[in-house]
Amino acid sequence: MWYSHRQQALDAGLSAAFIDAMAAGERPAQMTPDEAVVLDFCEQLLATRQVDDTNFRAMADRFGERGIVELVGLMGRYHTLSMLFAIDRYPLPDGARQEIDRPK
Repeated sequence: MWYSHRQQALDAGLSAAFIDAMAAGERPAQMTPDEAVVLDFCEQLLATRQVDDTNFRAMADRFGERGIVELVGLMGRYHTLSMLFAIDRYPLPDGARQEIDRPK
């Protein structure tokens, strides 16, 4: 899943350093304000299954409530695809390296 979306993330404007940090499980050192707002919102939602007023307001102020709904929908779609890829064990192309270790 990561491999198949890396180029799309680059094409959408995410830096290689941002993507590499995420693959390593680290917070990217340099982010735009928009990237930080989205990352904070997503990380909190995934970790706690809720979003506090501060993160909700930051997202709503920047992207509107419709943007929040679209982001949560996108997160759900990505999780579904990730699960399908995981059970299918679809191989990486020849020469491609696994960037994220699978849990043991």
